[in-house]
Amino acid sequence: MKAIIISFEGVIKDETILASLLASCIGKNVNTEDVDVHILSDIDVTNALIAKCLTPSTIAVDRPANPQIAVVKDFCKKIIASIGSPALKTRELLNSELCKFLVQQNREVISVPVSIIAKVNTTSAYYEHRKVLKEYGLSALPELLRDINPLFKFY
Repeated sequence: MKAIIISFEGVIKDETILASLLASCIGKNVNTEDVDVHILSDIDVTNALIAKCLTPSTIAVDRPANPQIAVVKDFCKKIIASIGSPALKTRELLNSELCKFLVQQNREVISVPVSIIAKVNTTSAYYEHRKVLKEYGLSALPELLRDINPLFKFY
């Protein structure tokens, strides 16, 4: 018998779908007839840690850093340095100043960060991206970029 332990912080949207996707993936990549998926609660994981069935070193694996996050952070810093704090602006004023900022930039320089940020949506794949944008007060930037791209062709 083999087991794979994946730990994370967050809320599972649909346990049934998650369990079936995990079982399907394992079934495709492992020679086996039967795959059981057990989703443990916070209490179950805590009890296993206390009982030393799971050691923190075996479950606390850092994911590799996403190289896109550094690009997004750098771009946000440039925006803030140019237009100031977004928290002090109305949505309309912020959009106007962001458009001015983008038009004044070299297209080759901003094409990579703009194309990354424009793809950001509400899926879990972009959680870190949304977190960075929110940290800089630029949560509305992906939507704005998608709205203005037909006019300016940034990406």
